[in-house]
Amino acid sequence: MSSNDIIYQSKGALIAFLGDQGFLTASAGAQISGTPSDNEVAVWTGATTVEGDSNLTWNGTTLDIGGTLTVDGNTTLGDASGDSVTINAQTIDVPNITTGTDNSVVVYNGSSMVTDEIDSKVWAGNLIDYTGTPVNNQLAIWTDMDTVEGDSSLTWDGSSLTATGRLNASTAVQTPLLEYTDGTDALNIVSDGTISFAYGNVGSPSVQTTGLESDGDGEWTKILTHGALANYETPNVVALVTLNPMAFSAGGGVGMHWEFMVTARWGRDGGTGAVYTDFTDVTAEALNSAALDSWDPTTDIILTYNGTTSAEVWIKGLSNQTSCEVSILGGTSMKPVSGNDTTSWQVAPYRTSTWDTFTSLGTNVYGTWVSKTLTDLTVDGNTTLGDASGDSLTINAQTIDLANVAAGTDNTVLIYNGSTVLTDEIDSRVWGSTLVDASNGTDNELAIFTDSNSVEGDSNLTWDGSTLAATGVINASTSIQTALIEYTDGDDAITIEDAGTILLPNGRRSSPSVTTTDTESDGDGEWTKILTHPALRNYEAPNVIALVTLNPMGYYAAGLGEHYEFIVTARWARNATAGAYPQHTDISVTALQRGLINGWDPATDIILTYNGVSSAEVWIKGLSNYTSCEVTILGGSSDQGQAGSSFNSDGWRTVTREGSTWDTFSSLGTDVYGTWAGYSQDSWTAPSLGSNWANYGGVYQTVGYMKDSIGFIHVRGLVKATGAVSSTIFTLPTGYRPSLTHIFAINAYDDSAAAYDHGRCDIDSNGAVKIIAPTPASGDWFALEGILFDTQS
Repeated sequence: MSSNDIIYQSKGALIAFLGDQGFLTASAGAQISGTPSDNEVAVWTGATTVEGDSNLTWNGTTLDIGGTLTVDGNTTLGDASGDSVTINAQTIDVPNITTGTDNSVVVYNGSSMVTDEIDSKVWAGNLIDYTGTPVNNQLAIWTDMDTVEGDSSLTWDGSSLTATGRLNASTAVQTPLLEYTDGTDALNIVSDGTISFAYGNVGSPSVQTTGLESDGDGEWTKILTHGALANYETPNVVALVTLNPMAFSAGGGVGMHWEFMVTARWGRDGGTGAVYTDFTDVTAEALNSAALDSWDPTTDIILTYNGTTSAEVWIKGLSNQTSCEVSILGGTSMKPVSGNDTTSWQVAPYRTSTWDTFTSLGTNVYGTWVSKTLTDLTVDGNTTLGDASGDSLTINAQTIDLANVAAGTDNTVLIYNGSTVLTDEIDSRVWGSTLVDASNGTDNELAIFTDSNSVEGDSNLTWDGSTLAATGVINASTSIQTALIEYTDGDDAITIEDAGTILLPNGRRSSPSVTTTDTESDGDGEWTKILTHPALRNYEAPNVIALVTLNPMGYYAAGLGEHYEFIVTARWARNATAGAYPQHTDISVTALQRGLINGWDPATDIILTYNGVSSAEVWIKGLSNYTSCEVTILGGSSDQGQAGSSFNSDGWRTVTREGSTWDTFSSLGTDVYGTWAGYSQDSWTAPSLGSNWANYGGVYQTVGYMKDSIGFIHVRGLVKATGAVSSTIFTLPTGYRPSLTHIFAINAYDDSAAAYDHGRCDIDSNGAVKIIAPTPASGDWFALEGILFDTQS
């Protein structure tokens, strides 16, 4: 307020002021006009007249103005912090404050009111509160619809997202590397599709390493690579390699494919730092039975390396238009001395290798075929069996003929003179029992030879009349006869039962070969019991795998001495209601001979019979005459499926030696006949193709599918679109479908572009075989060869 400002505290003060100024004196000639009322303020109406104005009143505390108030100068409203100012106006005009925009508000800056811009989000009603005491890098977590708080278990420092707990991604986690909590690598997903696990173990999906070889001259392509070696590292790799020759000259046209199991390894001698050639080789095992157009690993697959800095595996194509796919099944770069190498065998990156002249890294090792089991072997020339001092040679023969070793006499033995085995004569007294002296023995110690004719007691080997105690290792080169082997604490470890069954820890079993019956003499093909199992408990599901041999002494179709072997698998189970579980109760047979066995059929001649869950038996029917039966348990288990329960000490066992007779089959109550095991594979089935889909025709393979002997599904054929088509070519039946969708790379022809193309075929869990790319149209064709999957994946 300036010196010219006037503040009137009361009506009397206002009149006194007017009087003091001569405004209300007679000398001024002032006249009162009108009829003023109480509290009205006098207002000049002329030079000498005043009158009361009802629009301007003063009651001693409040000046009431009925109209507009205009103040030239400073104005103060209120004189205490508790006062209030009420403005009853529809419009408030503050002309000297800058006009704002959509997001302007009026603020007091300490001396005046001004406009200021704020975030537009304040008008949307979406601002949130926070609770707790968040700290730097904590991520905000919603606690209700408009409140967040920091979570110390979930932080982001600008480069690392750290979660104390579980990370759950409902769709996928995209990352090239998984680490352990200490920061070391656990699983590395390489850009070429190779998966590198901890300790250098690797695997990969199927990777097409090359495009098509177009010139048909059978050139080379690189399929596997490995980085530098260190210390005593000896990395190996096992890979499935498929060659797909589009126009294989001897194979019958488009879509032929040949699979190999390739094993490669190379090693570093840590002592010299050089390549360890004894552990550097490459082998191939053909998974097709037909000849591969003269393809031979000794000329057509190479492991090449340059010192210990790098190694590669190259393979030669077939006759024409060949592509190559590789899938690493396993391998390791583990070093036995120190640490593990993160560099491992990898598939050559997707389609980065070309068909060209083989390029050597310096030293080349050609491949070999994997050795096969031979029925007869005749070798003209030198033969080496074993390549290390730790190897052993087992000869399972009744007679061993050393044709070029001289026959001996009564005291002749075989010796090795450093270069060959020959005979030598020894002192005849060695066959007696009087050639030793004894010394230095105490009670219960066993005598140990100390030289050629002396023995002495050894405190580490004693016999007290009931227990043979050895401080060290007991090694029996022929056999140990015992009913029980115990742990050092006295607990049972291996029990050999009276039936010949061997009981291992946790109820697992095996057995030697046991003749369960004598010879059937009446020749009428009766039954004999070969396997038994006692009562089940809880959710127990015992199984057994046994080798069963039938020996018909007078089998009329084969003659004396014929014998027939089977692999028999039996199982039965107990469910939650303490009853037999029929879904897991069955018996199957695999014949180890190809020929018919006098009409013997598991569907009529082998039975699993059981009585609730109290006992089970397996019976087998004999052949035509004088049959005996031998059984060997190869494996089995009485493990209980219920978590936390103990193991049943009782399990499948053979019948006591010659404890069963050939007689009429005796049922326990419920009988389950056998089935042949699924080692035989399907014939090809031609599916019903979708609308406007058709076989390509001519010399090209028709569309078909089949299940092979180990349960894998194969798809083949060349199919074309004869008009507008859907993506689904045909649908596989139940039992031939994958559990999840599989993606396959196929060869295709785009008719609209008049060009060959690389296509994509999907097979989903409903069995639909679909063309995904290129989009099929009339005139296009697609080769379905090479599609292979199992129904469990």
